[in-house]
Amino acid sequence: MSNLFYEEDKQIKPKKKYGAWSSISSVAGILFLIVSYSISETPNTGEKVIIGMFFFPAIAFMFISIVVGLIGIAKQEKGFLKYIGILIVSSLLLVILFTPIFIGIYGFREP
Repeated sequence: MSNLFYEEDKQIKPKKKYGAWSSISSVAGILFLIVSYSISETPNTGEKVIIGMFFFPAIAFMFISIVVGLIGIAKQEKGFLKYIGILIVSSLLLVILFTPIFIGIYGFREP
């Protein structure tokens, strides 16, 4: 006779989605960075404060994205999203680093 009322408690462990949070935070960081650069070409004092309110959280989101992605890799989470967050931030850093080199090689060209 089966005991329907006293089943063993099954511990359901919540899945930690490190890869998803890594990707979400990297996209949020990129969006905050784009907004901070698109506010004004010649900002006044008030606009500089608003730019700072977007720029520094962008850096924090990108740092968090890398950390959470590395935690997902260390915990051997399944899926590829943990790599996407790190890849997005790394590609942005490569673009920023190589831009002065390309300007030095090709110069400023106007269309």
